[in-house]
Amino acid sequence: MIDDRTGLSSKEVEARTNAGEVNVFRDTASKSVGEIVRSNTLTFFNGLNVCIFILILITGQFKNGLFFGAILLNTLWGIYQELRARKIISKMSLLTRSKVYVIRDSKEQEIDRNEIVLDDICILKKGSQIPADGVIVGDETIEVDESMLTGESDFVVKKKGDKVFGGSLVMLGQTKAQVTAVAGDIYINQLSLEVKTVKVKKSKLQRQIYGIIKVATLLLVVVGPFFFIRELTVMRHNYMIEWQDALLRSLTAAIGMVPEGLVLLTSVALTVGVMTLARRRVLTQELSAIETLARVDVLCLDKTGTLTEGSLKLSGTEYYSKDQAYTKQALAALAAADEEQNATASAISETFTKVPDWKATKKIPFSSRTKWQAVEFSGQGVLILGAPDVVLPNNAKDARKFCAKAADDGLRTLALLKSSSLPKGDDLPKEREVLAVLLLADQVRSNAKETLNYFREQGVDIRVISGDHPATVANICKTVGLNGKCIDAKELPTDPDELCEAVKDITVFGRVTPDQKKQIVIALQANGHTVAMTGDGVNDILALKQSDCGVAMAAGSEATQSVAQFVLLDSNFDALPKVVGEGRRVINNINRVASLFLIKTTWSFCLALLFAAAAVPYPFTPIQLSLLDFLAIGVPSFLLALEPNYELVRGNFIKKTLFNAVPAGLAIFLAIALVHDGTQAIEGLPFNEVFPYGATSSLFVALSAYILTLFFVSRPLTKWRKAVVALVVVAGAVMTSIPLVYGFYGYVALPEHAYSWTIQYCLCAIVATIVIRFIFLGIRRLWRKLKPKRFIRK
Repeated sequence: MIDDRTGLSSKEVEARTNAGEVNVFRDTASKSVGEIVRSNTLTFFNGLNVCIFILILITGQFKNGLFFGAILLNTLWGIYQELRARKIISKMSLLTRSKVYVIRDSKEQEIDRNEIVLDDICILKKGSQIPADGVIVGDETIEVDESMLTGESDFVVKKKGDKVFGGSLVMLGQTKAQVTAVAGDIYINQLSLEVKTVKVKKSKLQRQIYGIIKVATLLLVVVGPFFFIRELTVMRHNYMIEWQDALLRSLTAAIGMVPEGLVLLTSVALTVGVMTLARRRVLTQELSAIETLARVDVLCLDKTGTLTEGSLKLSGTEYYSKDQAYTKQALAALAAADEEQNATASAISETFTKVPDWKATKKIPFSSRTKWQAVEFSGQGVLILGAPDVVLPNNAKDARKFCAKAADDGLRTLALLKSSSLPKGDDLPKEREVLAVLLLADQVRSNAKETLNYFREQGVDIRVISGDHPATVANICKTVGLNGKCIDAKELPTDPDELCEAVKDITVFGRVTPDQKKQIVIALQANGHTVAMTGDGVNDILALKQSDCGVAMAAGSEATQSVAQFVLLDSNFDALPKVVGEGRRVINNINRVASLFLIKTTWSFCLALLFAAAAVPYPFTPIQLSLLDFLAIGVPSFLLALEPNYELVRGNFIKKTLFNAVPAGLAIFLAIALVHDGTQAIEGLPFNEVFPYGATSSLFVALSAYILTLFFVSRPLTKWRKAVVALVVVAGAVMTSIPLVYGFYGYVALPEHAYSWTIQYCLCAIVATIVIRFIFLGIRRLWRKLKPKRFIRK
């Protein structure tokens, strides 16, 4: 066993390092380059497109393989964006990487966690993450959160001789532990770097998109083989087309049915969102959290570090002991004995600088649950410092009255008491003398009012949840323009249903314990809200973990950073609007353009069914679809995705997308079917000459419906959206007017007599899109009236 007072010597550290007994393992800040390349290339869609591309090459019509160039460019773009995000996040991870304190050569040293060696004596401090497995060798006890390992939310008390595990969080106290395992031998080594990991959990939006893709793929598997067989048998015989042409048209139907570009759009949009937030000094630790943040409608704040700067100033001391000299010495000794040196201890130390030579024999660290701390000094008794409403005896009426007035003035108060014995458990000794009441002033952030106004304007409700006195918290909230009902958490009901009802009308919660913070978040979620929580201390961890989206301050504890989805590197509360705004921009723009991808899936599937049943060749080839994809999907989706869009994300993604996509898809399907009948009326021409006329007319029909749908999804029309719609119209007119362009894509100039019925079919597609859309709208309104009301989730 290593002496915990001296620790390892430099020679012992060097020997263990040379032997490989050092806590070095691969940084999980992001995927490796190889993993990024594989995840972007070895996908189902790429595999499907490679197979289609190979089959097209077999037909000998190489020009029709042009679509694969777009697939390749999209894949390379996705790899490039993810590599950029990886580089940025890796750099930012260095800024949030915490240091570890160890005893070496009889001195306390600060080192990187990757420099820990076997048998090192580590100092485990409150709010830190345990860097490696070990055994406690110090005499002090600590409380540890092992929920990341066990799933149990209760804190575990650890004393001398107990094992501790890397990745756990020190919630209370400070002690020493000897490292017993490093690197790959750690029980759950990945958790020790969780603060720097970009998690790959899929968001709700991604899951819904993948669900759509699975349905489309299933339809392709069912319809594809049937259509292919019909092309190669009946249609080849009826229309005298070569097997290569029959294979090509069946492959075109397969290409049209799967909206693979939608997956890429979502992944790239989220990745770009991560990079944008990084440039604004916000570390994103969970990619899917960008979507969650965009849907937040309730923001819970811990006053300290958000509305206030997080630093305190001792503005006054009210003495109740006749021996003021002793009281001043007691305050100096108590602050010096606080190994954590939190904001309170620092404020006391700045005023009471003469520290007496008192020896602390036993300590009970401050707990957010009990609201007090206690230290026993040899020959000086026990000093207790804590919240006045908790530690003051009932007969201390003057002190209580003074504290109530101070709280009304917006000041924090702490009471100093003396006793002859230490508290037992959570119970304070009955005999205790009031020595003084300390007045502490919070520094309100200069931009807090402006930030809160932004959230109110954006439809986000604010809840302030603090461990301070309700009157103090309410007074500070008023200075930043946040008015509302205030309550002492002691008055909150414990019944979950009653709590759900109570939190609806309360804005400010005071004297809240860590578990109550969590219960308040649960109640808000049960009322149907998407809840974000900000915090910087260990008392916020339970609420941060429970919330839909946790935001931690980099200046706060390591433990809060490890459970949050976002870390504000500058610890600036005013960065939150930018974070929320970026999330909304990404998700709103994905919602807006997703319909354009699913329109093609809708009409391609319907056409494949109809033409296979009617034994008619598919009306497009892959090269012809490429032009339509570029004009109707590629250009508008790219440009609309760039637009700032900070509206609150509302509604169901699938319902909204299908509402826009299905009417246009069905209209295009019906119009193309009519176009086919029209081209069949041209007598005296073989199929290979008639077909290009039908394909060209179908192109105009599809563009008409797409542009109308683009108009619908772009509402309300901003200058940018008007410009996008106009650009698509102009680009379509230009590209379909230049023989070199439309000829390359397999289209032809229509004869004069074909223009009139092409215009008629375009009008049919437009009218059909509007009519079907109104039918869908009527069905949706009727459903909303008839469907049963949802019960509040418990």
